[in-house]
Amino acid sequence: ALIIHKALVAYEFCSPSPYLTGVRVMMGTHEWYVINLYLPSRGDARRAALGAVREAVRAVFARDGSARLLLLGDWNTDKEGLARLLRRWRQPLSVVKCCGNSATFRGTRTWTSIDHMVVSSEARTLMLGAKVNRSWDLSDHWPLEGRIRVLGLPPTEEVAGTTVQRLDKALLQEKREDILSHTIWDALAVDEDIEGLSDWFES
Repeated sequence: ALIIHKALVAYEFCSPSPYLTGVRVMMGTHEWYVINLYLPSRGDARRAALGAVREAVRAVFARDGSARLLLLGDWNTDKEGLARLLRRWRQPLSVVKCCGNSATFRGTRTWTSIDHMVVSSEARTLMLGAKVNRSWDLSDHWPLEGRIRVLGLPPTEEVAGTTVQRLDKALLQEKREDILSHTIWDALAVDEDIEGLSDWFES
């Protein structure tokens, strides 16, 4: 599952799969592709899961070669094994470095590092590292947390002859309820007679 803060706009983009969930989400002025995944440890199930994740990654880069992509979850492999896997995929992906002890899972005898965050080259500079949160003990996995540097809107500037304006956050907050309750959104809820829906919504 992926839980998205209600203040963020997000859309599902992956085909349904028991191994991954994916959303496109706006964070600041950047759109991110976020895939939460679980890879079984071995066998046909692992091969199927790897195929599903790899296909989702390919689809992202086919759509946008400079996508900001974040893959996170239980890879059921150590950092070295994951690095080898990513090299075989031949995609612009790398493992986010973990600050401190990276072990997240208590096996039969010892702790291991099998939960990881992977980012595309475009997202690497916006990731501020990962860290295991050892204040939670609700699972046999410690949560792995990552921080993202969210960029604000650029100042007013001329771009290709068009003025780019800085949004007035105070005015947006003042008009928040008007925007949320506007009847224009009703067009998105229509589930029949969809011919011409885009024209209706735009008008």
